Amino acid sequence: MKKTFTLFLGLFLFSTFSLLGQYQAGWLTDNYAGINSVTINPAAPSSTPYRWDINLIGFEQFFDNNYGYLRNGSLWNFYSKRNDFSFEFEPELRGEPSNADFVLDFYRGAKKRYVTSQSHLMGPSVHFKLTEKHNIGLFTGAHAVFGSQNIPAAFSYWEYDAHPLNQPLAVTPFMGAIMTWSEIGLNYSYKTDLTSGTISVGGSVKMLQGYEAGYFELEEAFNLTKLPSDSIAGNQTNIAFGYTNSFTNSFPDASATKNGAGVGLDIGAVYIADSRDTDKRYDFKIAAAITNIGAINFNKNASAHQLNSSDYIELADSDYTQYTEPSDLDDAVQQFRTAVLKDQNAAPETEFRMSLPTTFNLSGDVNLAPNVYVNASFVQPLNLGKIQPGIGSHLSVTPRFEHRIFGGYVPVVFNNWNDFNIGLAGRLGPLIIGTENIGSIFSSSDFRSTEFFVALKLNPFWSSGESKIRSGRRGGKAPKCYKF
Repeated sequence: MKKTFTLFLGLFLFSTFSLLGQYQAGWLTDNYAGINSVTINPAAPSSTPYRWDINLIGFEQFFDNNYGYLRNGSLWNFYSKRNDFSFEFEPELRGEPSNADFVLDFYRGAKKRYVTSQSHLMGPSVHFKLTEKHNIGLFTGAHAVFGSQNIPAAFSYWEYDAHPLNQPLAVTPFMGAIMTWSEIGLNYSYKTDLTSGTISVGGSVKMLQGYEAGYFELEEAFNLTKLPSDSIAGNQTNIAFGYTNSFTNSFPDASATKNGAGVGLDIGAVYIADSRDTDKRYDFKIAAAITNIGAINFNKNASAHQLNSSDYIELADSDYTQYTEPSDLDDAVQQFRTAVLKDQNAAPETEFRMSLPTTFNLSGDVNLAPNVYVNASFVQPLNLGKIQPGIGSHLSVTPRFEHRIFGGYVPVVFNNWNDFNIGLAGRLGPLIIGTENIGSIFSSSDFRSTEFFVALKLNPFWSSGESKIRSGRRGGKAPKCYKF
């Protein structure tokens, strides 16, 4: 079971890069982000200076964990050695030196662990100012979110490995989930004048199509016992899990299959304080939003299992070695059900409901000088549903230089109150590219997290005419006009 456990964790932590985030610190709070900023606040596009803005394509990948890491890892190393590399597991080396290109190791210490992967593909999307007050947008996208925020300390690899045989090991409740979906969203925002600035309120309604999903939840604590011959045992079970099997049953010829549908909602507001300095756009800007309210009901190719038992249960690794292909998943699950439930014949449910990873987003933006800004943003997950992928908090402070044609960003990021990184990003005309974790791309160190994003847009960045965000002078201001 030791090798199986190690392999499972390696895949669990690092295979998520093949999945089809949405932090993009610095760039999404830029006044020129346009329709892209709708992902963090549905009122944000009302602040864009352009009358129209189109996103052609955009992609972000975010990954972070405190469970394991690859020595000498970086995205550049992975790419440069993609056709010829050696790989070893530290549990097999046992401290002996290794000449392998990459070594998978695990963090030590009895503490709860987390792993999160968020991927976002933003498709063709458009924003248009109907008037200076009314804004509309249409956006498309695809998401894959995977994670758990409370992996029990007992399952820290080295803690589990060192635990003696035949001694109970306390396992605390936890949940992990993965969900992939696409969306088509309609956005509207309204901006109006206040005594000392403007306020915008906005909302987005999203039609969701669910593809693959799965979850596992231990609902009550129990004692797990390690036995000889790679076996484990316990005397109480209260677990729930579910999954869709359209991908595994058709592997390797799998294609996207619609297994569910749902509705999502984003709401937000932005306040902009006017500046008396005519060279500045504003003194400061405050934005708040709740995004991804909603859920998807998976009712095709789906099964949901509730296993409650007080009987003594023993599981051996050798009982499952015959299941080697993705298409064996259903058979392996049935054998597991039989082992847990004994003579109980309760059939699994044929659908389950999974909530979106809802977040509260708060942002403050200060215009220090012409074209110079500092932004602070905070993202806090809101656990509004019983089953949902576990994502972590996100805090960033980003100085930026912002011009009509180009911009630059240097985000300083603190993820999940645990992972500190520095990034670098830039915008030049229609192209935006960057990362919140530049070390993970170029530095050969312990690879545990990464983030990168790219977008290609179309808007009148070449035009000298803009619809200016309100300045501090109100009296006698000439009507605004748009130039293309």
